[in-house]
Amino acid sequence: MKNTRLKQIIAWIAIILLALLYLSTLVVALMGYGVQSSLFSACLIGTIVIPLIAFIILFLVARYNGGKAPGDPDADPESQVSKTSKNDDQ
Repeated sequence: MKNTRLKQIIAWIAIILLALLYLSTLVVALMGYGVQSSLFSACLIGTIVIPLIAFIILFLVARYNGGKAPGDPDADPESQVSKTSKNDDQ
């Protein structure tokens, strides 16, 4: 429960940051301040970096708490084998 709430908070923070980044880029482009190209570049970089940072934070929190993080290379292969064998039996 606690881990799910943390994931939701981090996701909402990332969504708000991206929305503010896009909104500020749009406002500056419409107002014509002359920095549209640099803000557009920041917007493109932020579109990649902000979700990446959110994923890294979630990954590190899961590792710190002893859970299995998404994309964890140390995931238990036995659990994955048992899941595939159950699907094959059906």
